[in-house]
Amino acid sequence: MNQVTNKWSISIIITNQCKLNCLYCTQYIRHLNDLQKYNMSLYEFESALISIKGWWKNKINIFGGEPTEHPQFDEICKIARYYFPRKKLQLFTYAGKDFEKYKRLIRKTFINVFKNEHPKNKEVCRHQPLTVAINEAIPNEELRNYLIENCWVDRKWCCAINHHGFYFCEIASAIDHILFGGRNAIGIYPEWWKYESWEHQYKLCQFCGMAIPMQRDKLSQVKEKMTPKLRKKLQTLNMVRLDDKWIIPFDEQFTTAEIKKNALSWYPGNFREDKHIDKDCQEGLGIKFKL
Repeated sequence: MNQVTNKWSISIIITNQCKLNCLYCTQYIRHLNDLQKYNMSLYEFESALISIKGWWKNKINIFGGEPTEHPQFDEICKIARYYFPRKKLQLFTYAGKDFEKYKRLIRKTFINVFKNEHPKNKEVCRHQPLTVAINEAIPNEELRNYLIENCWVDRKWCCAINHHGFYFCEIASAIDHILFGGRNAIGIYPEWWKYESWEHQYKLCQFCGMAIPMQRDKLSQVKEKMTPKLRKKLQTLNMVRLDDKWIIPFDEQFTTAEIKKNALSWYPGNFREDKHIDKDCQEGLGIKFKL
């Protein structure tokens, strides 16, 4: 799997609060109960920045949820500017009312602002079925491990820090938060990324569907595909929107032949097929089989 220091950026997930409930959100926001929602404290945020002070070649993403919904977003920006130059800082947002409120501050703080296109383009944006757990959908252990080891999210996306600590993957941070209460986080201290091993976090991938070559769904689709054991686990945690109004039970299991066939035309990172040619999109082909 991709070494942490090779990743193009690190996301600091300052909140998992958001007014949207997008299909297959990487932070599982549509299913969170009130006790699972959080805002990173200013101390936690400052500690995260201090710990990556030597992360010389990578960008730093302020991420959520919706970051501008953090109740101390103005202080977040002030602290970020103190520790890092504007050219290192990026914001991910859906640009709602809070974005307009902080527009001048955002321009002052961030070199890049990535605006989520999903709310206005639900009929064209597609997401990978995150809640189809790979340990339920892929019975072949060798194939399952191969897909996880070659996950496009791990190859092309970033590592993350939330209020629990550090994770090799943004999605792993959310899975650990909701399923295990952050028990698999790596503690934050200066230059932890030089010394720590994060292989123990790979077990979190078993609950994720990002590495499975399968059909993606339009965001206009209200219901999410979800495997039965994962659904039961989320129900025991009193998470929300898990009834049949919101969920399509998914109990299919893929063969190796089906996975190889699906992989030939699988471009999971191309959210806008109407706007980008698959072969030219940043994430490219989801996987090239060598099995």
